[in-house]
Amino acid sequence: MYTPTPLVYMRTFTYRTHTHIRMHLKQEKDNSLDVVKLTDKDFLRSLENAVRFGKPCLLENVAEELDPALEPILLRQTFKQAGSTVIKLGDSVVPYHDDFKYVACTACIYGY
Repeated sequence: MYTPTPLVYMRTFTYRTHTHIRMHLKQEKDNSLDVVKLTDKDFLRSLENAVRFGKPCLLENVAEELDPALEPILLRQTFKQAGSTVIKLGDSVVPYHDDFKYVACTACIYGY
């Protein structure tokens, strides 16, 4: 059965390496950059903490298919609960910090 996927329009940048991405994010934010991979055991927990505390998060080595748990992040499916902005990640509802930034990077370093 075919399920249409909503289109996501995002502001994109072209970087030559992961190092350029890290430099760009560190210039924007004084907080430390969380670097995670989908294969990490604590991937979802690291993402939740980045969302909760407004830290930039870099997802490395992204393949053609993404984890379905990322859909609320990519679509910014936030909602109000008890007067605060929250987002549902997996089974938990996490407070959404406005300073949160998310960047996904493919494994190909010659894609420019």
